[in-house]
Amino acid sequence: FPNLKRWFEAIQSRPATIAAYKAGEGLRAGEMSEEDKKILFGQTAKSTQKS
Repeated sequence: FPNLKRWFEAIQSRPATIAAYKAGEGLRAGEMSEEDKKILFGQTAKSTQKS
């Protein structure tokens, strides 16, 4: 998809995009623990009713 690639490259080169990524560098969370993954991804409607 060459047009999509071109669009992403154009957006990435914009000064506002560069500034936004730089401002957000410290906001990313670290790696998830196995317990975090269980909480986020292992839930069903039935399992949440038990809590």
